Amino acid sequence: MGAEDSKTFASFADMQMMHPDLCGDQTQVEAELSLTSSAIRALCDWEHVEAEVLKLVCIQASARSLAGAQSKSAPIGSVQTAWANTPFSGSVTFQQPSGDVYFTAFERQLLGCDEGYACFINQTVDGG
Repeated sequence: MGAEDSKTFASFADMQMMHPDLCGDQTQVEAELSLTSSAIRALCDWEHVEAEVLKLVCIQASARSLAGAQSKSAPIGSVQTAWANTPFSGSVTFQQPSGDVYFTAFERQLLGCDEGYACFINQTVDGG
């Protein structure tokens, strides 16, 4: 595995610029960006994808994962919150509580790994 095979497609500074609320622990963010970059390399022919597209997809997928894995006391990544005023109550529903890394259909399309194709198979037998 060469140096290019372990390249991270986005930096902590890139993530901080796009999602400053998710950048509390630099070590965690850098680890997430590295893992997401590895997933991108495994998913597509990344050497033929623009660097800015790789950065965008890496940041977006990492942000989803970090938002899902964050403490439930912060509503980042939540899709629903509810609070009551009687004694005390509260509820937060998170979009992705497990913090998994996943790529949307649009991101897969940007990476060039979700392209449809068509083919034709001739099922006739010679001499028949």
